Amino acid sequence: METYLIKDFGKLLKRGGLEARRYMKLSSSNVARVYDRNIEELPLTVDLYDKYARIVDYSDSPLESKEIEEVIDITSRFLYVEKSKIIYKERKKREKGEQHEAESCSLVIDVIENSHIFECELIKYADTGLFLDHANTRALIENSSGGMRVLNLFCYTGAFSVYAAYGAAESVTSVDLSNVYSAWARRNLDRNGFFDKEKYPVVTQDAATFLLEAIERKEKYNIVIFDPPVFSNSHKAENFDVQRDYISYLVDINRILSDDGVVLFSENLSGFKFDKKCLSSGYKVEEITEDVRAQGFSKKKGSSRVWILRKIASMEGVIKRERRKMRDDFDDGSVKRLNLSKGRDSGEKRERGPRREGSRYSENRDRYERRDRAYSSGDRYNNPDRYSRHSEARSYRDREENRENRRNRYDDFYEGRNNSNRDRYQREERGYSRSNDRGYQREERGYRDRDDRRSDYRQRDERSPRRYDRPERYSTREDRRRSYNDGDNDTFKSYRENREVKRDRDGKKKSAPKPFGYDNFMSTKNRDKATAYWLKGTEGIDSDN
Repeated sequence: METYLIKDFGKLLKRGGLEARRYMKLSSSNVARVYDRNIEELPLTVDLYDKYARIVDYSDSPLESKEIEEVIDITSRFLYVEKSKIIYKERKKREKGEQHEAESCSLVIDVIENSHIFECELIKYADTGLFLDHANTRALIENSSGGMRVLNLFCYTGAFSVYAAYGAAESVTSVDLSNVYSAWARRNLDRNGFFDKEKYPVVTQDAATFLLEAIERKEKYNIVIFDPPVFSNSHKAENFDVQRDYISYLVDINRILSDDGVVLFSENLSGFKFDKKCLSSGYKVEEITEDVRAQGFSKKKGSSRVWILRKIASMEGVIKRERRKMRDDFDDGSVKRLNLSKGRDSGEKRERGPRREGSRYSENRDRYERRDRAYSSGDRYNNPDRYSRHSEARSYRDREENRENRRNRYDDFYEGRNNSNRDRYQREERGYSRSNDRGYQREERGYRDRDDRRSDYRQRDERSPRRYDRPERYSTREDRRRSYNDGDNDTFKSYRENREVKRDRDGKKKSAPKPFGYDNFMSTKNRDKATAYWLKGTEGIDSDN
C-alpha cells in the first residue's frame, strides 16, 4: 500500500477515534463508527464495539494479505485496540436473490447504545445485529412513542422496539419472518427488562400477511416503523424487493394507521427511487436524513435515507390496479430494477390502460365518434333531430371555408397597404364589387388620408430643416448668439412665430403669474415714472409724476 494512503488513513482514524470516544462518553455508549469509506482507494468501514474494532472491506477486489496486515496494524496503533480484538471481514456485492453466507465461528458480545443493552454478533453474520447509522433515528422514536401503539415491521433484532419500550409506549409489536432474528429481538427486550410478552409481543410471520390480518382485525397503530431489507428470497413467503414492493406496503400500512398516525420509513439501497407523488393522496412526506445522521457517517450514496410519512387521508382502493401492474412489469423484466417510476425518470411516456365501459370518457368518446361519422358522411343534415344540439351550427366544412376566407381578407388588408392594385385584383377575382364593398371604400379612403398626411409632414420638414441638417456649424458661443439675433436659426424662428400665445378676454397677452410684490418693483425700471417711496427725493426723478 502506498505511503500517502497509510498516512492519510492513520490521520483519519486518529481524528475519528477522538470524535467517537467523545460522543460515546456524552451518550453513555460504547459503540460508534470511526471511519466510513473516506478515502476512495480504501473503501473500508471501521466501527468500535466496546473493546473490539470491526473492519469491513467493501472493495470489488479485496485487499491482499500484506495490505490487510497494514490496515490492522494502523487501526490498532491509532485506536488503541489490541490486534487480537480486531475483526476483518469482506463484504462482497450480492447479485439479485443472493444472500450472505454465515460463517462457522462466532463472537457474541453485549454493547451499550444510549444506555440500552444490545446483543451483537461480530463474526458469524455480515451484519452485527445493530445498525449504527440509526442511532439518532431510534432516539427519535424513543422521544415520540409515549402512550403510543407502535408496530415494528421487519424488526430484525428489535433495536427500534427496545427504544420504543423505553419511551413508555402503550404497546410495541415486533414482526419478522426469521426465527433467528425473532428470538434475537426477544432476547434484546429481555436484556432491557421488558419481559411482558403481551405488551411487547414478537411475532414470527411475514410482514405482508401480518398487515392483511391486522386490517381484517381492524387494528390501529399510532407509529409504524418500516425499515425493510433490500430484498429477501425466503422460502417461507413471497420474494420481496423494496424498490418494487414499498408502495404496496405503505398503502396497506395506511389502512392500519390511526388518523394522526406516522410511518418511519428507512432504506439504504443505493439509488433508491422514492415516488412522493404516488403517495401524496394519503401521506404528507418529509425526508429527515440529514437531521438524524449518526456520528462518524459520511454523506455517501449508499447511506441510509429516512422519511417521515404523516397520514392525511385514507388510501383504501387507491392505486391497487397500478400497484398490481407495477408488480407484473417488474417480474417479467419490462421494468428495470431501481427504476419504478416509468414515464417520469426514464423519460418514457406511460401507457394508459383500457378505459372501463360506462365511464364518462367512454360516453364522450362514443358521442364524438358518432358526430365525426355524421360530418364525414353527410348524415348530419339528413337527420338533424339526432344532433339537435348542433342543428343551428354550420358544418365543419363551412366553418373551415369561412375561416379561410377571413384569413385571405386579413392577408389582403396587410398586403394592400403597399400594393393597392393587387389588393383590388384579388378582391375582384373573389367576386367583390368596389361599389358594394363599403369596407374596401373605407380602407381606400383611410390609405388616401394617410398618404396626404405623410406628404404634409414631408413638406414641412423640407421647409424647416432640423439643426443637424444645416451645413453651417457655429464654433463659438458668440457666433451662435449672433445667429439667433440675426434670425439665421430658422428652427428657432419658426418656433417663436408659430408658438401658441395665451390671451385674456380683452385680447391682451396673458403672462405667467408673478410673485408677491412683483408689480411694485417693476415700476422702478422706468425712473422717469418712479413712484416707489424709497426713490422719492432722488436726483433726476420728479416726484410729482
